[in-house]
Amino acid sequence: MKKQAHGHFPDDCWELIFQKLREDDERDLGSISLVSKRFLSISNRAKLSLNVNDGTLPLLPNLLRRFLHIGTIVIDTNAHKDIDGLLDQISRSGALNLQAIKFRSRLAEPPRDGFKALASNKIIKNNLKVVAVELPFDIT
Repeated sequence: MKKQAHGHFPDDCWELIFQKLREDDERDLGSISLVSKRFLSISNRAKLSLNVNDGTLPLLPNLLRRFLHIGTIVIDTNAHKDIDGLLDQISRSGALNLQAIKFRSRLAEPPRDGFKALASNKIIKNNLKVVAVELPFDIT
């Protein structure tokens, strides 16, 4: 008779558990990801939003490679001059589920080149439904 392995849940079950924890507080995923490589991989799939600020800006390419299933990116940075470059990085990232980009910082002008870069990525172009910009634009 074959002995039953105890304590083994399929990844799908763990992902459901992690999603429920994420609903309560997304910061819990950070702690869970430290438990094992398997939990790190599963928690990466459960993360659905990414906040980009001045501190995370240099890490953005790595974060976009790590979290391929991000649905929303919130940009809150003072690096107004390179928003086009930021959107270009996002367009080249391979993000599979990107549905919304939100800008929390005031922009001097719309990042037209960045929007063109996003539109040139077929996957993002087909899935992206919302680009929210807090108004008013800074018209100084």
